[in-house]
Amino acid sequence: MDSKLSLSALLVLFGLNSGAQLLELEQGQAAYPLGTEKLLGQRYKGLRSAGGSSEKEIFIGVQDLDVAYNRVEGDIIYGNTIHFRVIYDPIGDSLTTETTIARRSFRSSMKNISAVANAAGRVTPLSEMDFMEMEVRTQNATSALDVTNLTINGRTVYGTYNRYNSPGQSFWHIENFDFGSGFIMTGTITTTGNFGSNTDFNKVEFVFGSQRTIPRSSTYSTLQVDKAGTGDNVLSWTTQTDSNIDHFQIQRSTDSRNFSIIGSVSAIGSNTVTKYQFEDKGVSSEAYYRIIERRKDGSIAFSRIVNIEGLSAVSTVIYDGRNTLRVQLAGSEPRQVVIYDLGGRVMLRSQVSENGAFIHLDNLPLGIYMVKIEGERGAFRFLKN
Repeated sequence: MDSKLSLSALLVLFGLNSGAQLLELEQGQAAYPLGTEKLLGQRYKGLRSAGGSSEKEIFIGVQDLDVAYNRVEGDIIYGNTIHFRVIYDPIGDSLTTETTIARRSFRSSMKNISAVANAAGRVTPLSEMDFMEMEVRTQNATSALDVTNLTINGRTVYGTYNRYNSPGQSFWHIENFDFGSGFIMTGTITTTGNFGSNTDFNKVEFVFGSQRTIPRSSTYSTLQVDKAGTGDNVLSWTTQTDSNIDHFQIQRSTDSRNFSIIGSVSAIGSNTVTKYQFEDKGVSSEAYYRIIERRKDGSIAFSRIVNIEGLSAVSTVIYDGRNTLRVQLAGSEPRQVVIYDLGGRVMLRSQVSENGAFIHLDNLPLGIYMVKIEGERGAFRFLKN
């Protein structure tokens, strides 16, 4: 199937994000659009139809995957058909790939993936991922690679994407899709023909990034928050120099994604180390904070996100990793608990008594979901896989 014929079909998949589209770049053009920061990636390399086992056939981790400490390396065997499953779990802060070839399964996973991204100098939080690039590359005119059966969060990406008997590389892009909330991507890679033995050229690679690259502020690594009393939180941060900073805006969130401004602090305008504080009073729930550094030249930059739990009683939700949620309500009144998918569709409703309840998820498809408790701000997110 001509990959260009699948454009309209792909829009059906991303109906919940009306601006989503798939773009194929012609061979020889720049692969990754300018202004987009590469964040996570997975690479199958050294692909061919036959042979023994080989080292370093799967790379997974933080882009650039060519940098050894940014990745986890795994081994696979050669085969004509490769079934893969890629899971980004923002709750467990991990990126995992599961591969099946000739009924043999291989698994690679990188834990604390956000810390690795931070150490690798990535500016944009992983929660801002809204872009994916797929690259298919072959070595010679007698080899072919096909990517089929592609799904994201259980939804079909229609079409076949390949390099067929033509050495070189092809790229496809998915834009304006919320990868940052977590995703499960599955698909099949098929190899045909004579690939030769150059392990660097025959590959399928996925790169996840953000087209909303956020500059990192000078306060990025120093921001912290502490309790100053019941419902009172104190933020503190340090700058090495703030001569180009006009002021700092302090933002708060209950879910680490949707922030509102709660105050500001003027910059002193010094070329030496300066310490700042801001007190947030009357906080009754878990709170996430970040600082927007507003500069005199009109540019802005963001700090990292820090959080602290509020002191008031809140409901708890515990997922057992399989098919059960345990909900314990705060207070003495029964309330409704609703489970949504990432598209905002209601997947399950349950009335929970003041004594709490176990909610069974046997009929819920694999995917990432949000749990909302009636009368409470924020949501609990879990991955069923």
